[in-house]
Amino acid sequence: MITPKQIEQKTMSPEKKATAKNDYFAFYIGRQLSYVLTIPFLYTNVSPNAISLVSIIPIIVGFVLMYIGETKTVFCYGWLMFFLWNLLDGVDGNIARYKKQFSRLGSVYDAMSGYISMVLSFFAWGIAAAHSPGILQSIIQLPLDLYIIIGALSGVFVIFPRFIMHKAITTIGNEKGFETVKNNVSTHIA
Repeated sequence: MITPKQIEQKTMSPEKKATAKNDYFAFYIGRQLSYVLTIPFLYTNVSPNAISLVSIIPIIVGFVLMYIGETKTVFCYGWLMFFLWNLLDGVDGNIARYKKQFSRLGSVYDAMSGYISMVLSFFAWGIAAAHSPGILQSIIQLPLDLYIIIGALSGVFVIFPRFIMHKAITTIGNEKGFETVKNNVSTHIA
């Protein structure tokens, strides 16, 4: 039987492990859970691309729960859906690296699911804050719609730099070429 430790050994390079340790929750909890969740998929013919596409379902369910929710319990279920997406995002990468099943289309599906998650999660949290503003509202009387606007703008601001980076990489041709441009820009600014 495949163990989580074997998955970690085949999917985590020392460099990736060193940078991943910066996010304690993701490294020590999320990643470990994704290894366990990966095991049953390794015994099937389910592709990493299929997992990436299926992972969009919990994102949408989480958004809907945050949108219709009015209790903390429903908001917790919504958060759990976004966390499930995060686990599935790890699973698709684990399967791809473990089985050496890489594709450009898979990279697009993975990015698409991540972008959808980024935008919808911040937007959903803004909606949830508008439904249940908490202690901040008793201190500062803000219009409840402002929480929704802040959530939506947060989603846009999180994703916008990534779109710019991807456009730069595809326009320039590769990440190494982009580093040259980035270094030249920072030299001229300084």
